[in-house]
Amino acid sequence: MAFHDSCLAHLERFNDPSRTFDEEELNVLNAFARGMERDEPAVADAAALIDKLCPPLEPDHGEEAMSYFWRAWGLLVEIVMSSDQPLIPERIEAILIELRKIIGEKELASTTEIREHVWTDIVIAPLIDRFECCLVDPTYEPLEDPISPEAIRDYQNISWFAARLHAAEILQNYAECVSVFFRTLETDISTLSTEAAACRILVACGWLINCSKSLLLWAREYDPSKDVIVPPSEADKAEGRWQSDSNGPSYIPGGPLYKGPPTMCQERWAFWLARIDGFASDSGLADPVRDAASKAAKAMRTAEEEVDKEKDDTAESRTTSGDTAPGS
Repeated sequence: MAFHDSCLAHLERFNDPSRTFDEEELNVLNAFARGMERDEPAVADAAALIDKLCPPLEPDHGEEAMSYFWRAWGLLVEIVMSSDQPLIPERIEAILIELRKIIGEKELASTTEIREHVWTDIVIAPLIDRFECCLVDPTYEPLEDPISPEAIRDYQNISWFAARLHAAEILQNYAECVSVFFRTLETDISTLSTEAAACRILVACGWLINCSKSLLLWAREYDPSKDVIVPPSEADKAEGRWQSDSNGPSYIPGGPLYKGPPTMCQERWAFWLARIDGFASDSGLADPVRDAASKAAKAMRTAEEEVDKEKDDTAESRTTSGDTAPGS
């Protein structure tokens, strides 16, 4: 299916009759359109097309490949931001997963022609740059008053998609994740407009629904009896680092409502869960917002059950095999 005959052509960012696409853009859009089709090989075909369109991945062509992916991911971001049905981000995520497999196979097959870590260096770097341009909460520092429904939709869509990619370990973005919770769960949002508050809650719920287990595992890494949280120096901050000791817990300042340790920890996790439970039972919120909060709370509790069970299973396995800890 060609792009102009697909569901993508009807999205707001693409249905302007005056908008034109050059050959490379149209080829990429045709590839994404192929991924929207219902037949089984559609996603794999789309990934193969995107790979085929890319300039050679050898070191001498790295800049050309990065330029190609910069343009391709720009179109991807536009598709996701204006998507109006769950199928679209689901298929885009699946295409990225397939593309990672293709490029991974190329890396394994060649030790000379293809640079190591090409997936991260050439493919993902432009995607990170694209996301950094778009993951801007319109309710935090509003550029327009009132905030348009389109701005809220765009941000919700791209943030939910970022959460999906984080969960799939395609593009992990802990900084954005923590920022979302800082603005929503650790800050008083009662003074925001109904639309702005709903936007923040829905975005936070999207991250929790998709990423609860990885966040809980991260929280449980912190041991208050031995871990020392060291705030970053000014030099660290200037370099974008938020911890001075690379082996220690990350320093993550809390929002105004959170009074616990300034790192990811179980106390912080419990605080987030309590806030989400509060949103789920808040009759002043719209039903879709409360429903999302209920799903997020359920995801968090499910994560707790799964992690506890895995811990118990591991302990039982060690006992059965005789591999017990020293002194136990």
